[in-house]
Amino acid sequence: MRKITFVVDTKMIGFIKDSITDLYESETFSDVRRMDKRQVYYQFLNFAMIVSSALMVWKGLFVLSGTGKSI
Repeated sequence: MRKITFVVDTKMIGFIKDSITDLYESETFSDVRRMDKRQVYYQFLNFAMIVSSALMVWKGLFVLSGTGKSI
């Protein structure tokens, strides 16, 4: 069995770090920066509830229709 190893380049790590910093400092996340921790957690939980509700409805339709596979 072969062992897979990944070589991480320091230039790549620096590029990713700079990209994330630039994205966070951009105007896109200005609303997130103004929020406190509680508001950010609330927004994340709200999004997670929407996604989980959609998945429950989707799975419920599978159960009601009696099919095992999606279209």
